[in-house]
Amino acid sequence: MGETLLHLVSNAVDHGIEAPENRHSKPVQGTLELTAESRGALVVLGIRDDGRGIDRTSVLEKAIGEGRLPHDANSSEALEVLFQSGFSTRETADEVSGRGVGLDVVKRQTESMGVRLTVESDVGKGTTFALLVPAVLTQENLLVVRVEDTLYGVPGRAVLSVLQDEAQDGQSTLRFQGETLPVRSLATTLGLALEQAEKRFIVIELGGKRFAVRCEQVIGHFDLIRRPAGPHLRHASGVCASAQTDLGELVLVLDEGQFLTSLLRGSPSTQTTPAAKPAQRQRILVVDDSVVVRKLLEGVLLASGFEVRTAEQGQIALSYIDSFNPGLVLSDIEMPVMGGFELLRRIRERFPHLPVVLVTARSSDADQKKALDLGANAYVTKGEFASDSLVAIVERFYREK
Repeated sequence: MGETLLHLVSNAVDHGIEAPENRHSKPVQGTLELTAESRGALVVLGIRDDGRGIDRTSVLEKAIGEGRLPHDANSSEALEVLFQSGFSTRETADEVSGRGVGLDVVKRQTESMGVRLTVESDVGKGTTFALLVPAVLTQENLLVVRVEDTLYGVPGRAVLSVLQDEAQDGQSTLRFQGETLPVRSLATTLGLALEQAEKRFIVIELGGKRFAVRCEQVIGHFDLIRRPAGPHLRHASGVCASAQTDLGELVLVLDEGQFLTSLLRGSPSTQTTPAAKPAQRQRILVVDDSVVVRKLLEGVLLASGFEVRTAEQGQIALSYIDSFNPGLVLSDIEMPVMGGFELLRRIRERFPHLPVVLVTARSSDADQKKALDLGANAYVTKGEFASDSLVAIVERFYREK
């Protein structure tokens, strides 16, 4: 967190604290305060200054002028723009602000460690940045492999070897250190369609059992910061945590227990040629600000034969609808810039018959009533998420079309 804190402190000095003659009724000497406190399962790091604060109206006007926000955006959306690449409230750079590193980089750095960054500000009173650090973050050595467009992490302690041997058609066993091992397909074990040839072997030992697992591509061993997934996602997907590479790519960490169960249950998969893709697949647009949830929903739907596009908030999703032409939209409610309720309202204005399913952690009766009043076709809470039930809901709407 060192570089992140250093940048936020520099940002507070440069953009926050005024010159003595401009502090008016405040003490001539500015104050910059760093705090750390335990808050439940989080450690909250705060960087607070008693400077000029952020003028949301000015930020909003500049963001609209640069085309970063729509003309009907409101001041509550202004602070999120500060984290966008290339945006600055300073017209000229100096030795502090001209370092070439913006708040967008800070946000990417924090998110790569599973840390949430927030900002609060009052004009004339100051600004507070808060870093919400999960206390359960750990570093783990992972073997990262690719299945289609998704990276998966296998705990390094379970990997005995990565072999150069190429898988052969019909091969159901492999000799390794004098032992005959059953061969499994990684894609098939994960419940995914086998669309790319799996030519590489990794030898895995879990629960005292050894397997030769075929996979599409081995990226390599990495020491990554892992962030645990929620219990409902772990149960539904077999993913126990997430991590990010230095390049910002998401890695889904496989749960060892569920992975072993799938390996034991699966029969040897002998197909190494890519499966033919259907001529045209039904299209789903997934909208969620959590990259982990987007990847999990995308994986579930791809495995069921759908074509999927994802967006991190409602405004981006709206821009995709005309070009992607989805048959159904799956959306979260709480998202920056444009949330799920506003997205639903705008979809109904332009596409009154496009099915919209809200998948959210909010389970109150009031939220469900609001969703139905705005025209949602279904409401699924993440606490009750299960891959088979979600696919059943999606397929029902396609059958009804």
